[in-house]
Amino acid sequence: MKKLTIAAILLATLGLAQAQTGVSVYGNLDASAQRITNANGKTDTTSFADSSVTSSIWGVKGTEDLGSGLNASFNVEGDIQTNNGGLNQNGIFRRQSNVGIGSSAGQILLGVKTNPMIAAHSALMPVYSNSFAISSTLGLGYADFFTKNAVTYISPTVAGVTAQLQYGASNTVGEVPNGSMYAGNAVYKGNGLTLTAAGQKRRGLGSTSSSNTGGDKTTWLVGGQYDIGRGLNLGLGYVDNNNAGVKVNNTQVGVGYQASSALVLGVNYLKANNGDKLTNVLARYNLSKRTSVYTQYNIAQNASSLAISPVYVTTSTSPVVDIAGYAASPNTRQTALGAGIIHSF
Repeated sequence: MKKLTIAAILLATLGLAQAQTGVSVYGNLDASAQRITNANGKTDTTSFADSSVTSSIWGVKGTEDLGSGLNASFNVEGDIQTNNGGLNQNGIFRRQSNVGIGSSAGQILLGVKTNPMIAAHSALMPVYSNSFAISSTLGLGYADFFTKNAVTYISPTVAGVTAQLQYGASNTVGEVPNGSMYAGNAVYKGNGLTLTAAGQKRRGLGSTSSSNTGGDKTTWLVGGQYDIGRGLNLGLGYVDNNNAGVKVNNTQVGVGYQASSALVLGVNYLKANNGDKLTNVLARYNLSKRTSVYTQYNIAQNASSLAISPVYVTTSTSPVVDIAGYAASPNTRQTALGAGIIHSF
């Protein structure tokens, strides 16, 4: 039944894309092989991994010109599990499911949308990898990736600054404000400089967050990037998180180098005040505009119970998890060496 439902959605989507202008189907596939030391705290393994650098996804989005400077938009987005062909058990379109109205004054979106604080964190370092950004987000406790029941405002760019504000309703009678989410970011870009500030506040445990662990949570970050020139870019960030009284902060630094038109090199490093450390070294080579190959080496040196994983792999999947038995291990040094392929469509 599930396969028939998905097939029907795909056929309807393709028909819609052909019938209307401004509608597109898009996606990304990331599959790799990883050699992980101390994968369960004591055993090494060589395994297939999904989404270790970028997320494997598919989606549909579209816009409509309403006239008088107004436009309508929609976006639905879900996961592709390259390891098993399954879907995320949290929903076909758990990543994005929103509709909105926009004008020169900005855009209002209603529905599931990426948390602005998480979006800002993902953009802190010059060269992105899930095995750095998501691994640290999960390990250090500020993972609230997608906000449910959300109202999101995206501002126009004014003097180089763009901002997002978001509210997620608890949708439980008598629970307000418990279960609600408030998040936002502000980003300035100009003269080779990018400055970022963001934060989130979650009230208790409700239906809003995509990662309901702990209780009240407050997270904020600041960071910046500077394009030195000659293909060299430097990044610096600081994140502070209080998750139900468990406080942790970390400093992140990164270097990106565009070695050629096709080759990008990156090094990212994080150190938390609890002693946890994460190093990510990545090389990505573009075979075309849509296909690239990569290799990366990651070191997680954990000194606390808030363990960071050396490589990101998908979890909460159906029918099975990505690598059964694999987990970030406290007070353990874990490494991951891998190579993979990314294709976008």
